[in-house]
Amino acid sequence: MKLHNLLIALCFLLLSASAFSQSSTQSNFTISPPPLGYPEYPAESSVTQTINMTGAFIKGDTVSMKGFYMGWIPRYGTDWMAIDGLLGLFVMSGDIDVSYGKQSLSMVGFNFTPAMELPVINSDIVKLIIFAGYDLSYSRTTFSTTDPYSAGNKLTWYLDTTQHGPVVGMQCHFIIADSFMISPFFLMKTV
Repeated sequence: MKLHNLLIALCFLLLSASAFSQSSTQSNFTISPPPLGYPEYPAESSVTQTINMTGAFIKGDTVSMKGFYMGWIPRYGTDWMAIDGLLGLFVMSGDIDVSYGKQSLSMVGFNFTPAMELPVINSDIVKLIIFAGYDLSYSRTTFSTTDPYSAGNKLTWYLDTTQHGPVVGMQCHFIIADSFMISPFFLMKTV
């Protein structure tokens, strides 16, 4: 029964890692930053770069994990289109506490998403953008445990995951004031 609990904890963490690596196997409503940020489409072409970093902490009765996600987004934009590409890296590590001791779990991976944006409406108070691209992600999960049924031998399991598929969406900006904007969006990803 103890091995059964360990496998359930491992499956939970792998599902958490999939959500962390932007898997779209679920349907939900979330208030979060829009996928394109707050892009501009200037009359003259411009090149911009953005770096994002997010920390992640998972804490439970038997699970403790921490890590980060870092993404770099170079972007070339004009008044009628933009091309961008997200290159991201995530790392997580931690412990699972079972009855016979702590076991270690670590995950590392990257994702790459080139995309094209088309501003259908590009006014000073409303922007409506459609976008499409392709997402490729890879992750490796390493789980090390002590076998309780032998003389304490250490077992290490590796799980390599590759996901890829198209990404399409729509994003709208309603500029209410100079420093206040509402940006509803729709994003669909198939892996």
